[in-house]
Amino acid sequence: QKLHNKEGDRPHTLASNYIGIILKTVVVIFGAITVLQQWISNITSLLAGLSIGGVAIALAAQDTAENFFGALTVIFDRPFEIGDFIEVSSVSGTVEKMGLRSTKIRRNDQALVVLPNSKISSDHIVNWTTISKRRVDLTLGILYSTPLPSIQKFKLGIENILKNTENVENDTFLVTFNEFADSSLNIGVRFYVLSPKYDEMCRVRDGVNL
Repeated sequence: QKLHNKEGDRPHTLASNYIGIILKTVVVIFGAITVLQQWISNITSLLAGLSIGGVAIALAAQDTAENFFGALTVIFDRPFEIGDFIEVSSVSGTVEKMGLRSTKIRRNDQALVVLPNSKISSDHIVNWTTISKRRVDLTLGILYSTPLPSIQKFKLGIENILKNTENVENDTFLVTFNEFADSSLNIGVRFYVLSPKYDEMCRVRDGVNL
C-alpha cells in the first residue's frame, strides 16, 4: 500500500469497500422479498406477523447497530483507510478489512486482531501512515565529574553528528543539558527522521547512536 501524506491524495478505498457491503446487503434483502412474493400470495400479512418477532431481534441486535453506526462514523470522518498503519485500543497494525460489525487489523507479529467498530469509533486513533517524519528522543548520561568545557564539547560533537547524518532534519534538532539525575548529568537529544517508515527511523537512530 502507498503512503499518503496529504488527506486529499488518499483513495476512498474504505468508503468503497463499505458501500459495496451495504449495496450487497440491500440486494439480498430485496431479492429475498421478491422470491417470497412468488411463493406467498399475501406477503404483507407475513411481514406483519414477523414484525412481533422483529422487536425481540432488534433488542438483541443493539450491539450490531452500535457497530454499524461506528462504521459510519469512521467512513465519514476518514481517520484511516485500508492499508494504513494505525494504533487504536492498545492495538497497532495494518488495517486489512472493515465490515458491518468489525475491523480487522494485522499486527507486526502477523497476528490478526478483530475490533468491534463501536470500540474503534469511540477510542483515540493514531494513524502513522499520514505522517511525513518521525521524532527520536534520546537521553545520554555523563559523569558528574565531567568538567563544563567537556560537556560543551560533547554537545557540539552530537550536533555535528546530527548535521552530517543523512535523513535527519537539520534545522529542528535539539541537544540540551536537561537534568541533574541521581547518578548522571543528562543530555537530551531530539531530532526528526525525514521518513514516515518505522524501519528507516530505526536505521537512522542506529547510525546516530553508533
